[in-house]
Amino acid sequence: MPKVDLPEPPLQITGNAGDLVVVHHQVVHTAAPNHSPNIRYAAIFRLRHQQTSSLGNQAYTDIWREWPGIQETISATG
Repeated sequence: MPKVDLPEPPLQITGNAGDLVVVHHQVVHTAAPNHSPNIRYAAIFRLRHQQTSSLGNQAYTDIWREWPGIQETISATG
């Protein structure tokens, strides 16, 4: 398995029954084994920006595509 260089140490997100975690689909993630007797459900949704027709589908690979303030910062810093 290839080694992944992370910019900072991984952060474990834990929760309680009924908690919801929302993340971008490109966030590196994995699920820990479920050692409880209860079933753990996951629901995967792909949200679509209201301006997808004008922005295109590049947001699927450019996570900041739909964030103008971030785009301006990226452009200004090169």
